Amino acid sequence: MKFSRLAWRSALIFFLLVSCQSKPVTPEAVAGKWQDRETTMEFHADGLFILTGGDKGESYSGSWQLLDDGRIQVEFTAQGAPRTTFFHVVAVSKDQLDIKGPNGEKGSLKRIK
Repeated sequence: MKFSRLAWRSALIFFLLVSCQSKPVTPEAVAGKWQDRETTMEFHADGLFILTGGDKGESYSGSWQLLDDGRIQVEFTAQGAPRTTFFHVVAVSKDQLDIKGPNGEKGSLKRIK
């Protein structure tokens, strides 16, 4: 009887861990228009990236792609110089995108419909 309880608990823990695994991030899940209090980020399906907002209401455009490791690579020009930055996708759902910036700063954006 003791063995069957142990087997049951092990099976339950295994299934809980499997069901809690995050789903892989896809470009389709990231594509869209996202906003926090200060910034709007647009990830177009064709690879176009647009960032507006910030302290001075600046606007940048460039390209984006989702890398195999779950990071978003963004390439744009700022102050006449090409820039590349990366955001790690922490979680993405239909209405929310949680990211971590290149310096570890966390952000949570809501989808704009």
